[in-house]
Amino acid sequence: MELDKALHLVGGLFVAYSVAGALQYLTHKNAIVLQDRFIFQAVVFGSVCFAVIAWEIMEFILIPFFTYRDTVMDMIYGLCGGSIYTIRRSICLK
Repeated sequence: MELDKALHLVGGLFVAYSVAGALQYLTHKNAIVLQDRFIFQAVVFGSVCFAVIAWEIMEFILIPFFTYRDTVMDMIYGLCGGSIYTIRRSICLK
């Protein structure tokens, strides 16, 4: 695996863990209430999707030598990182 792809995979994981940590902190402080763990997972994965897509749009616009294929593959690897977190958390909470 190329370093670029590995970094996008780890980036997706990092975003997922960061958002999950922030949500857990806010829940612990009673700043927000998440009734269901599915909602928690959906918010985490939705945040990963937003971060990945926003990053790739910025990269595609600002760095002209990246191709459409590279952008799509980077998005796939970033979303796979978020999926790894989501699946792992779902298995651990059963």
